[in-house]
Amino acid sequence: MKFYNGSFDHLKRVFVLMGKLVEGYGGKVEVNPFENMIVAPLFYYRPILEFYRCWRFGEIGLPLRLSSVIMDSGGYQVQTGKISFGALQVRLRRIWLENDWADFYVLPDHVPKTSDLDFEVERKVKDTLEAGERFLKFLPKGKVAIGVVHGRNLLQVLGCVRRWQRLGVRYVAFGSFGTSGPYGGANVISQRSLKLLKAVHDEARSFGMDLHVFGISYPSYVRLIVENGINPTSVDSVGWWKAAQYKQVFFDGAPQRCIFTARTIQKRVLSIDEIESEKARVGHSCPFCARAEMLADKFNLALHNLIVTVDTISNLCYDRRE
Repeated sequence: MKFYNGSFDHLKRVFVLMGKLVEGYGGKVEVNPFENMIVAPLFYYRPILEFYRCWRFGEIGLPLRLSSVIMDSGGYQVQTGKISFGALQVRLRRIWLENDWADFYVLPDHVPKTSDLDFEVERKVKDTLEAGERFLKFLPKGKVAIGVVHGRNLLQVLGCVRRWQRLGVRYVAFGSFGTSGPYGGANVISQRSLKLLKAVHDEARSFGMDLHVFGISYPSYVRLIVENGINPTSVDSVGWWKAAQYKQVFFDGAPQRCIFTARTIQKRVLSIDEIESEKARVGHSCPFCARAEMLADKFNLALHNLIVTVDTISNLCYDRRE
């Protein structure tokens, strides 16, 4: 299972986190959590996309290599109301024409929200399939298209997989989780979405297709899908960064919990001793939580969460091979 890092709105974060990661490991980083990135280009300035292109092809001297890039569709921006689906398609076509250097291109998708009525979900599934078929004509030569699977029931999601298969798309992505948070922008896993994901996984595998899972943010989510017999080709997440902004710490096999700050709710707080206990329980060690107090720094906390996420995926993949 390949892990794709969600890209950032501000490149300064990339530089700071990368530098801190390399420094923390004394210049010898064994696992590069920035090796694969998913770039959401809709509201990027051209110089930012040019930065990712130069990084991808080793044209700038950064300490960590970027090996593959997924050019996202921008469906999240439609989901959160920042742009209409029609405007997305206009802008995305121009972006594709100007940026033919990425490895994978997500076809445009109209993301359903939990609050949508059934007829709205049906319309968005249709929008996704029709727009995706049109955009196959614009796919840069030699690149891989990723067709998005949406739906609220088995008929819809399996219909998406079969439609993409008939169109010759060999990589599909599931994004129809429940949503929560401001503007419905955060994915959550319900029993229904888990059932749908399992069906998509099995159907895609039967056709020899690869499967990407959008927005799996927490180690507990990744473990949940694997324990339910789902082994996707790739997942993406920027949840490790978002969690750090809310002072939440990750440990494999445990729900994310807050660490002690003056602003946290006391009943949800992990004490210094409890953090050390969790480290011992899972056998976790990284330079950013060598002392539990170090997690008070948001960059240390973010990198700790990122390493836990990557380690969880690596351990799960290893367990599956066993």
